[in-house]
Amino acid sequence: MRGCRRTTFLRGNNFVLGSSALMFCSLPLNTLPVGAKLASSIYDERQTKLLAAGMEITEQLLDTLARRNVASVVVGEQDLARVLAFKPQGRARTGAPDRPGVRLEPQSEVCKALDARCEAIHPRHLAPSVHAYSKRLRPTPHAGYDRDCLNFLADQREYHVGRVGEVAAACAQGDSSRIPQACEVFQESLKSAAHDFDAYACLGAHPTAKPYPSRHSLHTAMIAAAVGTALGLDEPTLVELGFGCLLHDIGMLTVDRMTFDARKVLDAEDFAAIAAHPFRTIELLARNLHLVPLAAQFVVLQLHERANGSGYPRGRTLGETHPLARIAAVADAYTAMVTSRPHRHGMMPYFAMEKLIRDVAAGRFDPLAVRGLLQAIGLFPVGSYVELREGYVGRVIRTNAADYTRPMIELWRNSRPHGRPSIVDLSHEPALTISRPLTTLER
Repeated sequence: MRGCRRTTFLRGNNFVLGSSALMFCSLPLNTLPVGAKLASSIYDERQTKLLAAGMEITEQLLDTLARRNVASVVVGEQDLARVLAFKPQGRARTGAPDRPGVRLEPQSEVCKALDARCEAIHPRHLAPSVHAYSKRLRPTPHAGYDRDCLNFLADQREYHVGRVGEVAAACAQGDSSRIPQACEVFQESLKSAAHDFDAYACLGAHPTAKPYPSRHSLHTAMIAAAVGTALGLDEPTLVELGFGCLLHDIGMLTVDRMTFDARKVLDAEDFAAIAAHPFRTIELLARNLHLVPLAAQFVVLQLHERANGSGYPRGRTLGETHPLARIAAVADAYTAMVTSRPHRHGMMPYFAMEKLIRDVAAGRFDPLAVRGLLQAIGLFPVGSYVELREGYVGRVIRTNAADYTRPMIELWRNSRPHGRPSIVDLSHEPALTISRPLTTLER
């Protein structure tokens, strides 16, 4: 990650709790979010404490540090996701090659029974609801994000990542009685989206990698909710969708960590172990699977299937997968592509969207689900940095469902990408056009 350097503060410098050294990351000063409160203290590069844990980061503090020529700060690794919230992390333009499909046979009775029900999936398609959740959202303002709202959403996300992790860990240890807590998490998350849905989608669109699988699952659920909202689904259906997304990767906790954390592309045998994890998830949930709605069960089992049969674990095609699983598949694929893994860098959001569009043409994804993703986060996903042909740079903050290429942006002169930006709706400014995505506003 550009601008982030990992360091370890050792005993003798008062950075040790118990017998373990704390891991910290060095970041540019301007990445600190005003109004945030971090779980660990903030230091300069010489290990001088600048702000105690739990204290609010203020504009006055940042101005003072800048006047003291502090260009970078050191924060606890556990605060990294909080600091980088709403900011794109991927820098790659291409992703990993697509793998051939894997078709496995379910071994347990619970998996066999659920798989058998795939033959009678109903409905085959989901029509927009007259009670669509989108009708409950506040009108999108012609304005930037509210700072207090951003801090609320980011803090709540970190809380939810922790709760999802607790549920997953309990299930992996044989206690699936806490399944309903995952549903509660998603309901809380969806409720928070009503404060500013574009900001919520922006937060979901830019994940960091750890902790896995809880963070990946939550971001997949958030993006799936954004897609489902764009497609006119009602709240109960969105809850089934998000619930399934939060549970879908619990089986990954049974996979050898050396396999998942390998810094190389997995061979066919190792990937087969990964491809079996949807079955393992269902088996871990089996004792309390009745607490999971059937549609959410299908999301768990079928999220990794592909419309042309090139997915896993059963090689099901579009007509054999539940409509919510098709939405979840697109959300999961996008989230995975923009997130860095041990063997590859995450992709820039624009190129991940471009890849999904190509995948639709190749028959891998449901076109309706990808269209919903474009409507929800845009071709240049909310939060992305862009360059305009007219000598400006910008940051996408709101989508324009009628034209994916002309969102609302924060706009700066290319020579001065700091200070207060102008808010410009490109759909009303035909003279301004985006020329390319950027990894950062810095030249």
